[in-house]
Amino acid sequence: IANDDQFFISVRNDGSIAQLQEMGISTARVKCLPDAAFFYKGSDQRSPRSDMSIAINIAMDMPHIRYKDGTGGHFLDSIAEVLKELSSSNHHMQFTLVPHIYSDLIFITRLLERLPEQIVREKITVERYDASMFGAREIASAYARSDLVIAQRFHANVIPIALGIPVIGLDSYPQ
Repeated sequence: IANDDQFFISVRNDGSIAQLQEMGISTARVKCLPDAAFFYKGSDQRSPRSDMSIAINIAMDMPHIRYKDGTGGHFLDSIAEVLKELSSSNHHMQFTLVPHIYSDLIFITRLLERLPEQIVREKITVERYDASMFGAREIASAYARSDLVIAQRFHANVIPIALGIPVIGLDSYPQ
């Protein structure tokens, strides 16, 4: 496919081109294009409020690669402790958990099970999961309404950067 004139192939960075080359795939016709999320300009206005909103993206896919324990259990325990501490230090803190793919919902459920019922009831919102392009806009909207984003996935880091929202990237890939 990489050498077929019928197809246009693009990747997001030189690391992706290097991976194709390592697999023995010719990259002469492969183009490196910046990810469109870098150019997202949100239309959502942040409303003035007294609480602080933190959007959080946690990733479940490939747990055997992402997490030393192979399940992400230790990671979730750590995230739960951070949310408990933040909740107790700021009673106006709100958290929005933002799934990007279906398996993120599994991880979100496992995180909620580690939190006290009061935090889950009063401080947590789970963004609706939608795999369509409309869903992508909802994800971007959730980040635009946040004061801070904490995220594992690439797009969960890029979109807030494009919106001017501070982001803390969590790296879970050994490289």
